[in-house]
Amino acid sequence: MNLMPEIIDESRNGDTITLLLRVPPDLVHFAGHFPDLPILPGIVQVDWAIRLARRYLPALEGSQEISNLKFLALVRPDAVLTLRLDYDATHGTLQFNYRDGERAASSGRIRFQRDAG
Repeated sequence: MNLMPEIIDESRNGDTITLLLRVPPDLVHFAGHFPDLPILPGIVQVDWAIRLARRYLPALEGSQEISNLKFLALVRPDAVLTLRLDYDATHGTLQFNYRDGERAASSGRIRFQRDAG
């Protein structure tokens, strides 16, 4: 059961992470979404952004709010996407942007729980 994208390449510059991802055609998320035109659900794109950000920024806990969420293009099986994650530690926010080549696919901002200490 495949739930995550294949990471082809990765780079990091401080709190900016850029990942090159391939969307596997056997993702469980394609089952029934939709049989004749499989597309990657938007909520999966948000989930991936959070999960992948936590791989590189393990201090991220408790996502609290999503804002500026935009889905601009369909993401199909075998798509190769660039995911850029920009973390702002001062505000506890993560900006994510998916691109399919030159085309913007989706973006949004996630606010995380801030350390009370």
